[in-house]
Amino acid sequence: HGAAPRHPHRAAPFVGRDRELALLESTWDECLDEGVARVVRVTAPAGVGKSRLRKEFVARLRARTGAATVLVGRGDPVARGVTFGLVASALRDAIGVRNEVDDDAARAWLVGRLARDLDGPEASRVAPFIGELMGLRFTSDDDVQLRAARHDARLMGDQLRRAWERWLRAVTDARPLLLVLEDMHWGDLASTQLVDASLRALGDRPWMVLALARPEVHEVFPGLWRERGAQEVVLRELGARASERLVRAVLGDTFAVERVARLVTQAAGNPLYLEELVRAEADGTDPYSLLAAIGRDCAGALQLVTEGTEPTPVGTIEADRMSEKDVTALLADLGRSRQYPDRIVVALKARPHRSSKGV
Repeated sequence: HGAAPRHPHRAAPFVGRDRELALLESTWDECLDEGVARVVRVTAPAGVGKSRLRKEFVARLRARTGAATVLVGRGDPVARGVTFGLVASALRDAIGVRNEVDDDAARAWLVGRLARDLDGPEASRVAPFIGELMGLRFTSDDDVQLRAARHDARLMGDQLRRAWERWLRAVTDARPLLLVLEDMHWGDLASTQLVDASLRALGDRPWMVLALARPEVHEVFPGLWRERGAQEVVLRELGARASERLVRAVLGDTFAVERVARLVTQAAGNPLYLEELVRAEADGTDPYSLLAAIGRDCAGALQLVTEGTEPTPVGTIEADRMSEKDVTALLADLGRSRQYPDRIVVALKARPHRSSKGV
């Protein structure tokens, strides 16, 4: 049970995706140079690198001299299919309304934020419908248009589309826009239709939609944005050479060849899994390193027991939240004492409960 040899921590490099990244960059350049809207779908199974590709692409855009607006909306497996859920997520990302803020403060913040892109009176007219998209209701007492729309579903749909497109038009007047939609397979039909209408209406504006999804998105939304000329990028598993480069970049050139091959084979081209395997090698597999790794990410109970002993059953877990400083101090004490066994058994029985405190 001895500790694995330590290796210096290095960030895992972005490897094996040069072609895909170049396509995204060239599409963005076309949006800017030609003043047009474009849409790209990136599909791949979980862990193959969709989010990492997005992060690298956005980082490159932000490193350029020209300013760009980046909005990120995310599909939610719990709220999948909720009307305008994807668009609401992107709007909250852009507007910056926090969930814990009361509704009056949130409405005032929304109007003020929209006024950065629209003039004052227009921001006030658009805000109630942007609020509807976000699930933030305005009073209709003094708003004839809002009151009428709430009694006519078709009228409400038209007003929501106009408000969204008016805001997008104002944003793209000032700077190019990248709309990122993560986990589209958990998205909703209303959002896809709204984005489709916007791509048609604002086709002469410098903006790009980047949708990331698992392959099942084609079953959920057949032909997604096909009429808008959507490009498809299918991410494959990392090749062996790219995987080896990732391992060597983190663990160094002196890391044993056979151990590199073992990690590459075990990951089977899944970069997320490979990064976790490499991180485990870099951090060590002794019990103290394992405790340091899971102690920050696990809500449950850790039991240190002797070899061959079964952990005690765990019932409801109640605890107070620990800061990073508290965890660091605790782990430091464990490391100094060295009176614990070489094997750590983790017993976890989680039971979601609204009133319970996080660990």
